[in-house]
Amino acid sequence: PAVTRNHGVVIARFISDTGLCLGGEYGVTDELAIQAELGSKDLSRIGLKYEAGRLAVTGGVTGSAVFFGLNGSGPMGDKLTGIFEVDALMTDGNLGFLYEVGVKFDIDRSIDLRGGLYGGTYGSVSTLHFQIGVGYKF
Repeated sequence: PAVTRNHGVVIARFISDTGLCLGGEYGVTDELAIQAELGSKDLSRIGLKYEAGRLAVTGGVTGSAVFFGLNGSGPMGDKLTGIFEVDALMTDGNLGFLYEVGVKFDIDRSIDLRGGLYGGTYGSVSTLHFQIGVGYKF
């Protein structure tokens, strides 16, 4: 969830049954970042991220819905980090949740490989996808 002024990250990931998703964030201050993702209609979003200790609060718009959530990470080894995000949103009068859980492996200070699960629940419909990608910190 770390945010740093004038620094950011760009992420390209492939999500099973959905395709390519490109995303990124950029630190406006040492606590506040702008974030965006471009993918299929259900995955595209724009919002803000506010770092609060080891967690970050997220919020913004995805499709025609507003989302709010939490994201975080924790070390799992020297170059391995566990990552997660959970977002709540209201779609067609139903409360829905989007979630991501996975790991990130640092190749060097700027490049990482990441993989995990991406899913959601909307009313009585649930989805679960595998994802794999690469991140570039600048």
